[in-house]
Amino acid sequence: MNKRKYGEKTRYIGRKLSDKLESYGYAVFYDLKKPDEGEVKNVGTIATWFGVSYGQKTRLGWIDIAIVENVTDNIKLLIEIEESNSNPKVIIGDVFATLLGDHITFKGKKSLKIGGFTTFLVLIKGDEKQLSEKISYLEKQALSLLPIIKSRNSSIGDLQIRTYTDEKDLYDQIIEFIEIPDIH
Repeated sequence: MNKRKYGEKTRYIGRKLSDKLESYGYAVFYDLKKPDEGEVKNVGTIATWFGVSYGQKTRLGWIDIAIVENVTDNIKLLIEIEESNSNPKVIIGDVFATLLGDHITFKGKKSLKIGGFTTFLVLIKGDEKQLSEKISYLEKQALSLLPIIKSRNSSIGDLQIRTYTDEKDLYDQIIEFIEIPDIH
C-alpha cells in the first residue's frame, strides 16, 4: 500500500499549476516542498499576517497556494487544500486566519496584493453528498461576516468552499477559476 505523506497533493498540484500557468503570465507560489529538495522556484511559505512587520508574533497562518499575476502581483486565486480533515474547526480556522489578516507574504519578503480581484478557494477532501450541507452552511456564514471584518484580506472578491475527490478533480476545480480558454 502506497501511503502518501501530508502535503503531497498540494505539492503535486502546485507544481502542475506552475508548469501550466507560467506561459499565461501567472506565478504559482506554493508551500510544502520535500525536505530533501534544495531551493525550488516559487516554493516557500505563504503567510497571512497583521500589523506593520512580519514575524512569528504577527503571523496568523499559512496558505497552501497563491496564483498571482506576474505584472501586478495581484492574487487571482488563494487556495487552501485540506487533504485529510473536514472538521469544521479546521475549515473555520483556515478561512478566518486568512480573512483576519492584513497582508499575504511569500517567504516573508514578497508582498502579494489581495482585493476584489481575488477568489479564496478552500478545497476539502471528501464526499460532496456527505459534506455539502456543512460546507454550504460554513461558506454562507463566512460570507455574511465579510462586510463586518475590518482587515485588508477581507476585501476578497469571492470565497468558495468546495469538496474534491482526487487529484484530477482538485486540479480541474482550480483551473476552472483561472478563466483561460482551453487551458486543461
